[in-house]
Amino acid sequence: AQTQTPAGHWSPQDWGGQESFKVGVTALALMALPDKDPSALRAAQWLRGTLNRSGFFGGSGPGAAYNHALATLALLEHREAADAPRLGVALEIIRSSQNRDGGWGRYGEGGSASVAAVTAWQIKALETATALGRSTPGLDRSLRKGKEWLEQHGAQPTPPTLAVGPTQRAGGQVYAAAAEALSL
Repeated sequence: AQTQTPAGHWSPQDWGGQESFKVGVTALALMALPDKDPSALRAAQWLRGTLNRSGFFGGSGPGAAYNHALATLALLEHREAADAPRLGVALEIIRSSQNRDGGWGRYGEGGSASVAAVTAWQIKALETATALGRSTPGLDRSLRKGKEWLEQHGAQPTPPTLAVGPTQRAGGQVYAAAAEALSL
């Protein structure tokens, strides 16, 4: 909480990361904080402010799929923000952006191939919505297809063209851990 900005977010650039992941990093921090913590309240408020008119958290470009899923998940889990406006639209964006093969790729990259890490976060957001009674039409089917895709592809190493940073060194172990975390 000490590195949170007065605006309510955390800056990955302060730690050598890419600023395009600011929404996702803030969402992860929010999930680690108690609901009533003042830092959590500021983070939730900041994340709600990143929700654009179309129901998408953060901008497009690198990290968009991660940012959107993580922000949706964090706000669903955070009791003070669970009823944030347009979370249903945010969930529909996740559901409707699913690839035909059942996985999810990187949003805004025009038919991006499914990626295990991206798929795992989308599934987690949809599972949380279901557990909280915030189901949307087609959500159960999306969850089933996503889990099937992750079970089939989750432990495979990342193709070098899609690997970023530590995932290149860790290979498929990162994705196997993601699948295990989702209790597949």
